[in-house]
Amino acid sequence: MGEKRGLWVLVVLLSFLSLNSFAFAQESYDVKISVNAININGYNSQFFIYDFNTQNITQGNQVVGRNNILKFALYQGFYELSIGIDNPATPGFDYYGKISINADANKSLELDAVPVGSRKIEVLDMNGVPLNDIPVRIDCIALSGEQKYFRTDNFGIAEAFFLPIGNCTFRAAAGDFVISQEDYIEKGSAKNIIIQFDKYSSNNSNIVWVLVTVFFIIVLLIIYYVFFYKKNVLRHNMPATDYHKEKHAHSKTDNVNAAISETVDNSVNKDNVKKDSVKNDILIALNANERKVVNYILEEQEKHVSSNGDSEGFYLHQAKIVYGAGIPKTTLVRLLQSLEQKQIIEWERSGKMKKVKLTEWFNSK
Repeated sequence: MGEKRGLWVLVVLLSFLSLNSFAFAQESYDVKISVNAININGYNSQFFIYDFNTQNITQGNQVVGRNNILKFALYQGFYELSIGIDNPATPGFDYYGKISINADANKSLELDAVPVGSRKIEVLDMNGVPLNDIPVRIDCIALSGEQKYFRTDNFGIAEAFFLPIGNCTFRAAAGDFVISQEDYIEKGSAKNIIIQFDKYSSNNSNIVWVLVTVFFIIVLLIIYYVFFYKKNVLRHNMPATDYHKEKHAHSKTDNVNAAISETVDNSVNKDNVKKDSVKNDILIALNANERKVVNYILEEQEKHVSSNGDSEGFYLHQAKIVYGAGIPKTTLVRLLQSLEQKQIIEWERSGKMKKVKLTEWFNSK
């Protein structure tokens, strides 16, 4: 009887401990964000919270309270909070800020918000047809805001809501064509920008691919007829003795046929590789120095994969990129900031040095 009672006490104790552990794991903390901006009390804010633990993004809206305060309840963990603040009296967003949060206690933090404006970019071919899935890159004189790499939707439109005030350059790439346009961003502004190619046509592009496909089909049919079909017809129409003589005489020709077929297959395979142009589109949309840095990191990553079987643990120190890519250190700092905003590279600090690697998003393209 005493043993049973002791067993029940143990079960109850373990249940209590598991419930307390669950409650502790689910504990949340109140985080107050004081936004450094002028007179934004009552403005609407649109926020995006990236959870580094689950890699989920939560978004929503919240009205800025008295003393420019925003409040969030977060479970324990690391987060990145992006906030766009909108004055209802202006057509576009007015301020933008981003902050990293370690939610391990109730705390108050400050966020520096910069003035921004919004742009809607429409990309058209030479005939005025909207171009979907086209890379659009935005570079501004100021390094703040959210200037990065965009792609057009099914209607040929890309939207950038949080661009820093000042001059910005908008670039779009289609095939071998790159076109750019500049605009001045004013605080709270919203404007449509039309980028139209003067030589590129989406219809011409489709026709080219159709013609290339038809050409390869015709070549394959000719090869089949000349080296297979015709030989089989002659073989069935000649005596057996003549057939063996002809077969022996054309044994070398058969070897040539095999080599030609292999060459055609290799050509088709190479064309298939060239069709994988998403990463190429991204590189085309970069400027020369950015492209030089990314190409150098790609080469070093390929060496790492060849030695280790995968890219796990790969990174480059900033000093190695300066030497390997031939970019001055002062220039490289700005290039890395720009590439990070475009979600192409990410970095972490190792002592006084920066460890740089390509993002999973860019590697997956």
